[in-house]
Amino acid sequence: MHYKRIRAGRLVEESRQVGDADGFGNYGVIDETADGLLCHECGARARGLGVHVYKQHGMTAREYKVQHGFPVRKSLLPIDTQELLAAKARERVGTRGWQNLVDARNPIAAAAARTPSSFNRTGASALAAGAVAAMNGKRTRKGIVRTCPICGACWCPLPPAGYKRRTCSAECWSTLLSQKRRSR
Repeated sequence: MHYKRIRAGRLVEESRQVGDADGFGNYGVIDETADGLLCHECGARARGLGVHVYKQHGMTAREYKVQHGFPVRKSLLPIDTQELLAAKARERVGTRGWQNLVDARNPIAAAAARTPSSFNRTGASALAAGAVAAMNGKRTRKGIVRTCPICGACWCPLPPAGYKRRTCSAECWSTLLSQKRRSR
């Protein structure tokens, strides 16, 4: 039930509440001053906390956020830096470089460039997916590919809802039933 909250880093342990002491800071609270953001691991102040925790503590920003109770989508940059980056991005809209990007954009070519291996997770992402699967009792969807006996299309069936689908679509199923009736 809670896998989405776990993945988003919002599942709070019952023993820890927002504001409780957590390392050098408070659980779920980002402490920002003029010197930068407080690292809950070592107590240092840094302008870019994501880079700091990666270089100094060997943690990804996601691991750090989940461990210390921050939402995964929360930025680990000071507010003034976030505003500066947003302003720079807004300034680029409508420029020559922006127009070049729009002109060069080709979603059809991008889709054609994807291969089946494009969707395979690797490295830390694969390990994280395996950990989530282990937490969920390994109830993950199996990669089953079936071939339709009517049209020959390949398709992946969803987990069975009391029956096993034999064709890729309702039209093919109707054709299969018609063939069975004729053969009788």
